[in-house]
Amino acid sequence: MGDKYLTIIGSLVGSFLFLSLISALWSRHKVRNAVKCLRRREYGKTVANTFHSSAVSSLPPIVQKYFSTVLRDGQQYIDFIEMTQEADFRTQIDGDWSHLSADVWYSANEPGLVWKARFGTSILPYKTAWLEFIHGKGHGLVRLLGTITLLETHGFEADITLLSRYLMEAVWFPTVLLPSRQIEWSAVSELSAKAEITFEGLCASAIFTFTEDGLIENIVTHDKFRDFKGSFEKEQFTLHCKNYKQFQKITIPTEVEFVWNLPDKDFLYGKFRVENIRYELS
Repeated sequence: MGDKYLTIIGSLVGSFLFLSLISALWSRHKVRNAVKCLRRREYGKTVANTFHSSAVSSLPPIVQKYFSTVLRDGQQYIDFIEMTQEADFRTQIDGDWSHLSADVWYSANEPGLVWKARFGTSILPYKTAWLEFIHGKGHGLVRLLGTITLLETHGFEADITLLSRYLMEAVWFPTVLLPSRQIEWSAVSELSAKAEITFEGLCASAIFTFTEDGLIENIVTHDKFRDFKGSFEKEQFTLHCKNYKQFQKITIPTEVEFVWNLPDKDFLYGKFRVENIRYELS
């Protein structure tokens, strides 16, 4: 009888590992296809291919200072971005932190991103997460052990959330934040300004607050939806930026914190670190 149970258990474990392998291969295939799709897009490609300070002379003074701080005159525009991240993440205000590693790709010619994360430090991650924003459509998927779907999102909430995320994460590829037919800036105060992005019928905005040295300190938006108990709630969200470094002569924050500003308490749920970033320039 014992051998029979061991055989059954062994078969179940083997089947589960096989399904996990198939899921991992399918996920890798999806990533490759999504990244190819990002690379193919040419809509909205900038006419100019180098940055000059005269191009931002009409912007609020603190925004002008930001661009002159993080870019140099003659800087080529960014076309495509590949990044690796390490992070600490939690799903509850007082919950335990877990480690994740992520690969992320961004298109700079048209708003778009692909983000794939693996939770845990073992060869087989206990949870995976996938986000994509392509052609103005957002999609999110979280799976347990690569096979069991815990959360899947799409529709307007995913579209606007990922567009606002793209706007804020453009601190990592700042030529996208230069004024264009998709990006508009307006003054808010001496050290803050509002950026608005419009794309495929969607519109998202955020307030950027700068240090006196011209670096972005934090970004606040009201256009992100939070998944809460199976439904979506729009909450204020803040991205904190710090530890600026240069990559390919472009200055970016290498550490950011994701915070939901809930009515009763701030919820810091993500501490992300840029491990590596590579730009493809125009």
